[in-house]
Amino acid sequence: MNRKIKKEVLALLAAGNLENSRRELEKYEEQGLVNPLFSALYRPEEILRWHTVTIFGEVLARLADKKYGSGTNCNASLSLESE
Repeated sequence: MNRKIKKEVLALLAAGNLENSRRELEKYEEQGLVNPLFSALYRPEEILRWHTVTIFGEVLARLADKKYGSGTNCNASLSLESE
């Protein structure tokens, strides 16, 4: 994991401004945000964890849209792949 990205992600989330965090984190590739966001889930600051959960959901939705296409039923696609 790139430590610079991790520090930047944690700083944005810790700042407490969710809208600003969203704007700034859109500059990163979704795949590059997964590890820093996982790491942020284990931080002691409650507001940071809540913002992480929110951003994580949005990042994973964008990843799913890229892989499966926007508006598709990702759950159905995932279950078919695992068979």
